[in-house]
Amino acid sequence: MQKRVKWITALAIAALPRAALAVDCSALPNPIYVKGSSAIQPFIQNMSVPLSTQANPVTLVYVNSGSCTGVDAVVNGTLAAGNGIYFTANSMPGMPPVSNTCALPMAGQTVDVGVSDVFGKFCLGADLPAGFIDISGPAQAMCFVVPKASSQQALVAEEGYMVFGFPDDQGGVMPWLNNMFKIIRDMTSGTQGILASSIGVPSNKVQGTTANPNNSSGVLAGVTGSTNPEATIGLLAAAFYDAHRDTLTQLAFRAYKQYFAYFADSSPTTFDKRNVRDGHYLPFGYVHMIVAANGQGVPTNARAKMFVDWVMGNTGSGGTPAPFDITDVAIAAKVIPLCAMHVKRTAEGGDLSLYNDATPCDCYFEYKATNILPSRCTVCSTSSPCASGSCRHGFCEPR
Repeated sequence: MQKRVKWITALAIAALPRAALAVDCSALPNPIYVKGSSAIQPFIQNMSVPLSTQANPVTLVYVNSGSCTGVDAVVNGTLAAGNGIYFTANSMPGMPPVSNTCALPMAGQTVDVGVSDVFGKFCLGADLPAGFIDISGPAQAMCFVVPKASSQQALVAEEGYMVFGFPDDQGGVMPWLNNMFKIIRDMTSGTQGILASSIGVPSNKVQGTTANPNNSSGVLAGVTGSTNPEATIGLLAAAFYDAHRDTLTQLAFRAYKQYFAYFADSSPTTFDKRNVRDGHYLPFGYVHMIVAANGQGVPTNARAKMFVDWVMGNTGSGGTPAPFDITDVAIAAKVIPLCAMHVKRTAEGGDLSLYNDATPCDCYFEYKATNILPSRCTVCSTSSPCASGSCRHGFCEPR
């Protein structure tokens, strides 16, 4: 009887459906290997589907591992190993793309583009070596977040320095006294690098509990799953936070030498990123692309050049045609196209200076991001031109 039970059990196990083995990444159509920032995932995701469904399909194989690992992969030639992620269209209309896993070669895979939330120099501690460049794409804010159940509303830089700069028995500010409830990343994270710079703490000295897994999803799980919401605080990209406003609260942030605390947006309920764009909200960076390049700043890797052209909107003569408008891709991913920015910086936590894009898109960005037409904006078309400025994306922009 015992043997018969074992035989039936073995037969039943054999009949269970087996998980499909991950497809070989190299077998996907025209793969481009992108490694680094976890905060950039929505941006990669929104680019992926139109690229994968065009006449000559391209697959973005994304390795989500932290900003500085992307810089290292390109500059030092460190191979990517394990699995990559690629996105395909969802069969359910209106639903996000499907995330799929593919297997990288056992010996490792050369990375085409390193993506980082921070400047490559920040990761390396020195200028990029000759033969490599750092290209700044769309801007993105980083933010301190707390659970929805928390009563906290703001953080000032001096408090942040005490909360994240010291162990439990040496620092802290009420109610953030216990490192167990400070959900952080590690020194390879651009999110942590930008927020640490904003409070004057070295990225590798930030105190807290590293998210598990060590990415944006891990921070979300650690903050929302906390057993002590009032004592909990975490670090996230605003683009990731925006998709989880139902369970998280962004803290307004007052930087050093500022008089007031600001949200990334003009209010807690909007998505206009106005305070980032005009320089009031300071913890922001860019989608940095680290690539090998020649003396003229042109990427020497053909796959990297295509990716950079798409992100920077260089799709005309000498560029690479794209099956999307990168401005729309950026807005959908909750990052800020450079055409909507009014300030810029050239170093992490550095001073701001004025930025005037050659083809501004202020009105278009706010309308698409908020579904509200700003009162200062005028709709235009070929039959109804602008009295001043230029008609771009259907709106009169200042130049």
